[in-house]
Amino acid sequence: MSNLRYFHGTDANFIVTSGQGIQLINEKHSEFEAFSMHFTPETLQELNDLYDQTTSIPSDNVFIDIQAKATNDVKIEHDKSCKFFQHSKFDIEMAFPNDKLVWNQFGFNDYAKARRSPRDMFMFLSDFDIMAVRYKDILTANGWTEEKFASVLEHQTNLRDAMNSQNDSMIERRRATETRMEKLNTVYEKMALYFKAAQIIFDGDEDLLKRFRFPAPSPSSKSNDTEEEIISEETNN
Repeated sequence: MSNLRYFHGTDANFIVTSGQGIQLINEKHSEFEAFSMHFTPETLQELNDLYDQTTSIPSDNVFIDIQAKATNDVKIEHDKSCKFFQHSKFDIEMAFPNDKLVWNQFGFNDYAKARRSPRDMFMFLSDFDIMAVRYKDILTANGWTEEKFASVLEHQTNLRDAMNSQNDSMIERRRATETRMEKLNTVYEKMALYFKAAQIIFDGDEDLLKRFRFPAPSPSSKSNDTEEEIISEETNN
């Protein structure tokens, strides 16, 4: 789906200004209906419904906050996994004194990478669990309980769930943005037709015509427009 916005400014700004324009269209709709058969109660209702659908989609700020929490949850679970390994590391060193080859089977030489990346930590815990099962008797003799063994995969599951939630929040934000943009672009197109007709219907009433124009682009816009964007007044075919 294209990321092109037909309108100038932010989504929030266009929602506000288009709402004002739609209210004006509602107030003057009888004159639009008298002007052309293309304007009917049904087309007005369609425009109003579309605008309502657009405003029912949470703003991007909401999704940013949801994503921020999901990201923080991943950090929390990652940190918990790191602490779990650090505590387990002591037990392993006591169970296998000075046996670095066994230590490395438990990931001592891979931990630095896992500590930096939640995804690497997820795989790290999987390998760690395999080694814990392999050396279960020795670890049990050194104080590991069934709860301790089970906690390895519990940390991995919690980390996986947090990462999945983070990924879901990013997808949800992207989809909401695409849906909002698609509907706002459609609102823009439908309003543009009304605004174009308004230039004819209300010709000579400049104060009113100003209200039938979209907001001007900001000074930083690449557009060469210096005034309000006016839908083409060309009506002759």
